[in-house]
Amino acid sequence: MRALLITGPTGVGKSTAQEILRREHGFWVPRTCTTRPVEVHETDVVHFDESDFLAAVRGREVLLPAAFGSNWYGWFTADLQLLLTQPGRAAVNVRPYTALVLHALLPDSIAVWLTLDDDALAERRGARGQERDVDAVLRERRHAQDLEDNVYQPCFAHVIRADDSLLPALLELVA
Repeated sequence: MRALLITGPTGVGKSTAQEILRREHGFWVPRTCTTRPVEVHETDVVHFDESDFLAAVRGREVLLPAAFGSNWYGWFTADLQLLLTQPGRAAVNVRPYTALVLHALLPDSIAVWLTLDDDALAERRGARGQERDVDAVLRERRHAQDLEDNVYQPCFAHVIRADDSLLPALLELVA
C-alpha cells in the first residue's frame, strides 16, 4: 500500500487522524505547503507568503496547488515524487478533488472520505472556528467550499465515520 488518502469536510478530523497514524503507527506524511498561518504543533506544514508560494509553483518546487478559504496549499515536488515512487505507508490529508487525482495516480492507494452527522461536525467546528476562523467572511467561504466538495463523496468507495472507530477502520484498510 502506497498511501492512505484522507478527505472530508473541514473539522471532521483529517489532520488528527493523519497525526495519530504518523506518530503511533509509523506512517509517512508529506509536507504541506501553505500560505495560512501554521500552528506550532503542525510539524509537517510549511508556511510560505503568497508571492513565494506562487513563485515555487511556477518553478515546480511546489505541486498540486489548491486554494481553500483564502489560502493556498500544495506539496513539495520531492515529497510528491516520494509518494509516487517509494513503497511504504503514507497518510495524506487532502481536499476531495486532490484525493481523487492522487488516487488515479497511485493505483495502490486507498481514498477515504471521513464523515460525521451535522450536529457532531458543527460541534467540532465551533471550538476550532473560534481559534482559526475568527473572520466571519473566511468562515463562510470555507463552509461554502465544503458544501461544494460534498459533490465528490459518491466517488469514494470508503466512507468512514470519524468517531472512536475511525483509527481501527483506517488500520484495517491498510492491513
